[in-house]
Amino acid sequence: MRPLLDLERQLWEQGFKYVAGIDEVGMGALAGPVVAAAVVFPPDINLPEVKDSKQLTPLKREFLDHIIQKRALFISIGRVGVERINQLNNIYTAGLEAMRKAACALKVEPEHLLVDGRQIPHLKIPQSRIIKGDEVNFSIAAASIVAKVYRDNLMKKYSEKYPDYQFARHKGYATAIHVEALKKSGPCEIHRTSYEFIKGICGGFSKTYYKFDRQINKAREIKELDLLDSDLNRQNCEVSRIEHKRLKRKVQFKKTIKRKKGGGV
Repeated sequence: MRPLLDLERQLWEQGFKYVAGIDEVGMGALAGPVVAAAVVFPPDINLPEVKDSKQLTPLKREFLDHIIQKRALFISIGRVGVERINQLNNIYTAGLEAMRKAACALKVEPEHLLVDGRQIPHLKIPQSRIIKGDEVNFSIAAASIVAKVYRDNLMKKYSEKYPDYQFARHKGYATAIHVEALKKSGPCEIHRTSYEFIKGICGGFSKTYYKFDRQINKAREIKELDLLDSDLNRQNCEVSRIEHKRLKRKVQFKKTIKRKKGGGV
């Protein structure tokens, strides 16, 4: 684990006592909050099994989270809920807000922040932006584990409250099961309804969009798809930019599939 701790050791040797690793989870989900964790370790920390949470099994994450909770000097959580995510309508900004909340929630003010892949705005604390930090830095990897376990447990609780969506299985991400549940039941209180993807699934797009969508689904030959493509260009003013982009992508995808099958010329 020594290479993972290189940056922490350099900072400790320079006299920094409280060095916090920060990472977030849940930015790619369709439901639930974005969660960030901040973790501060003592200089004698020795946990060689810690690595990026995505490389660990759920059982291993739970085990390591338990150990991290015992061995860390300080741990904090920052959450940005669905209401705020919908208000911001910018998930990148929501992730930064969750990280800032985690940094500010520590019981001691950190002297340096190690941040996964970005710079947290509106903080006077010195920070290092580390690309793929959860893969190459110990404190960030530990934060990724803490944040992941916290959010997964939260989504399991939501699964009990909203059983139709099976959040315990997919944690709010866009799996086939989740998308099918959205089509059947529509969004619930913890869905990010500002997302164009959810609007498209749940009937939030224009009538023109759904008319084209049905025609694309029914098309059997490439020449039909070519005509729809041309019509779509002429109807551009009647659909939003997002709707137009989705329909164009769907037409191109279906034409590609048909060409690979050698039919519909």
